[in-house]
This record gives sequence, structure tokens and C-alpha cells, in this order.
Amino acid sequence: MKDKILDWRRNPLTFIEEHFDSVTPQQIEILQTVVNTRRLTIKSKDNYIAAFLALWFIVTHQYAKVLIVAPTNEQLVNTFWSVFIKGFKKSNFQNEFTLQKDRFFYKNAPREWWLRTISTQNCTIQSEQIELLAGYVAECLLVICIDAAEIPDPVLFPLESLTGDDRVVFIR
Repeated sequence: MKDKILDWRRNPLTFIEEHFDSVTPQQIEILQTVVNTRRLTIKSKDNYIAAFLALWFIVTHQYAKVLIVAPTNEQLVNTFWSVFIKGFKKSNFQNEFTLQKDRFFYKNAPREWWLRTISTQNCTIQSEQIELLAGYVAECLLVICIDAAEIPDPVLFPLESLTGDDRVVFIR
């Protein structure tokens, strides 16, 4: 399994094809680009790619932390989680990861290896917006901003200082 995970890490398209039903040409292009790109902006209304990238990253990167940010809770529940759960249920990782209402984590390291969703919906004061993503640090961090054009700019300020193997994907 270790060799398989390393192969998936280098080739997210293979991972996605094994865990989801179909992949569009634009999704294929994104999946081929993300491996070597730290900052990626995608102009698309396709929210499936967020779930694809999140599941691929958390499974193939040890002690990964994944943040999914969206303007509303509805976007997280109706688009992200529904697709993510579908891929997770099709995977062989149900014994290793736990899925709860608004988070997903590795059973043996729930505080060090996780995925969380964050809505900016109730954050209207600029100081609160700046703090929303501040403080998330990890050797291996992926932040996916769904409908990024609708997320207030102050929320995104902390993302400018990310370093290491961090990746940020903006879906506009």
C-alpha cells in the first residue's frame, strides 16, 4: 500500500480515477498541475475539484492539514461534503480515517492529520476575518478556497505568508 500511496502522491489523476466516477478534461489538467504548483487559481464553477484535491492530499501526505474555506455553510454542505463523502466511501481508507459532521481525520493522529471546513458567512468584522485563517501551521497544509471571489479579502491575508510544502487553491 505504501508504494501505491507514493504513486498516487505523484499522480493525483490516478487516485481520482480510482475513487470517483468520472473526470472532465479541465479536472485532468488541474490534477496534472497541482503536484508541482504551490499557488493555483482555477476559474471554474466546478466544485468537484475541491473534493478531489482534498481527499487526494489528505490520503497521500502524511500529517496533512486541509482547510476548505467557502463563503457559506450551504456551499460546504451541498457541494464539498457530498462529493467528498462519495469518494471517501468508495476508497479503502474507512478504517484509517474518521468522518464526522464537519471534519475528517486520521484515527491515530486526530490533532495532527485532519481536514476541516470553514465558512466566512458569520465573519463580518475585519479583525475577525483576518483571524479566521491565522494560526494554521503545518509542514503539509492545503487550503482550498471555494468561490474565492466571494470570500472577503482580509480572510485571505494570512495565506500570503504560507511556506514549506503548503499549497493554496483558489476556485473562482
